[in-house]
Amino acid sequence: VRIAYKRLLHEPFSSLSDAAEPTPPRSLELDHARPYKPLSLSNWELGSIFLMAGLSSRGGVFGQVLASATDKLRDHGLLLSAAMYGDPQLIAGGLTYVREQHRLTWGFGLFNEIRARIDRRFQASDDNLVFTSWERFFGAEALARYPFSRFSYLQGSLSVGGAHYFLLDDTRDVLAEPNLDNPDRNLFGLWRAENRGLRLQTEGSLSFGYNTVGLQRSTGPIRGSTFLLSTNLGSQPLDSMVYDQVRLDAEQYFRIIGPVNLMFRVGLGATLGSQRAPQYYLWSYQTLRGVPFGDIDYLLGRHFAYATTELQFPILEFSSMPLIDLEGVLGADIGSVADDYDAAGRRNPARALWDKRLFNLVFGVNFGFGPIVIQVHFGQPIDIGPVRTPNGGKLTIN
Repeated sequence: VRIAYKRLLHEPFSSLSDAAEPTPPRSLELDHARPYKPLSLSNWELGSIFLMAGLSSRGGVFGQVLASATDKLRDHGLLLSAAMYGDPQLIAGGLTYVREQHRLTWGFGLFNEIRARIDRRFQASDDNLVFTSWERFFGAEALARYPFSRFSYLQGSLSVGGAHYFLLDDTRDVLAEPNLDNPDRNLFGLWRAENRGLRLQTEGSLSFGYNTVGLQRSTGPIRGSTFLLSTNLGSQPLDSMVYDQVRLDAEQYFRIIGPVNLMFRVGLGATLGSQRAPQYYLWSYQTLRGVPFGDIDYLLGRHFAYATTELQFPILEFSSMPLIDLEGVLGADIGSVADDYDAAGRRNPARALWDKRLFNLVFGVNFGFGPIVIQVHFGQPIDIGPVRTPNGGKLTIN
C-alpha cells in the first residue's frame, strides 16, 4: 500500500477531460473492404430451380420451369418462368425483376402469356361449331406490393402490350374444309377476318391477400387460412373492347393430430364484358380431379365455382433420410365451369354452371422429396345430375 501511495504522489494527475478517446478495435479485413454493389454479378447467386413435365394422352408435351436468382442480401431478385401447354405454339414465359429493399416491394419485367377461350362464333350457324381459340398477350409490366402486416398485403400490376388471336393447326384445318352443301364455304377465312392483326391491349390488376398458413416438415401446410381476392380490368382502346375478371380463392387447414390434417379449398370466378375476354382454364389436379387434364368441355369457361377437401395422413417416413415422406390423401371435389351462371343461361345446358356441375371422390398419395412433391391422385366421378353431352351434343374441336 505504501509503494502504491508514493507512486501516486510522484505521478502527474490527469482528469477525465484530459484522457484521450479510446481507439475502437479494427479488423484487418476492413482495411481492404469495398462498397457493396448489389447489381454486380459477383454478388449474385442462383436460387432454386423447379421443373415439371408430362405427356398427355394425345401426345402433347406439358411442362413448366421456374428459376430464380438473388443478390447476397436478398434485396434484389430475378424470376424466370416458362411453360408449354401441349403444342409448340403454346409456349409462355416471363422474366421479372423484384426489389425488396424496403417495405414496399416493386418490380418490372417482360411477359408472354397464352390464353384460351371457347369460341362460339359459328355455333348459331348451320355448321354448329364450337372450338377453342387462343390469345397471345405479350409486353411489359410493372408491379408493386405493400404488406400491411406479416399476414396481409395489397398488390397491384399494370401491363401494356399487344394481343394476337390464333388457332391451332387441327382447328384451322377443320374450319377451312369445304362443305358438300356449300363448296365455297371457308369458315377460317371469316374467323381470320374478324380476329387478324396485332391489337394494343392494357391490363390493370389489384388483389388483397391474407395468409396465416403454418408448415410442417413432412406434410407441408398443416394449419391456418389463406385467401386472395383479385380483379383484373383489361381493354383494347383502339377496338372498343373492355372486360373485367373477378376471382376469389381461399383455403383452410385444420391440424388433427401430429401431421394429420384436413384441408378445405374453394374458388369462385366471373368474367364480365367482351366475348373476346380471356376465360378461366382450371388445372384439374387442384380443382376437379375427376376431369381429364385439359378437357375444355368442363375446365374452360367464363365463370367457375368449385370446392375441394382433403384428409392428409402419413403413410411412411424414412427415418434414415428425413427429407423423404409418403403421405396418403382422401378427398372430394365439386364444382362447375361454364359460360353462363344466371337463369337465362340455364336454358342452354351446355353453358350453365348448375347444369354442368360435377362431383368426384379422390384418393391417392403425395410423395415428398424435400421441397419437391409428386402427387398421384385418382378421381372417381359421381353422377349428381342429368346425363350431359359435352357442349349439348354439338361438334367440338379441341
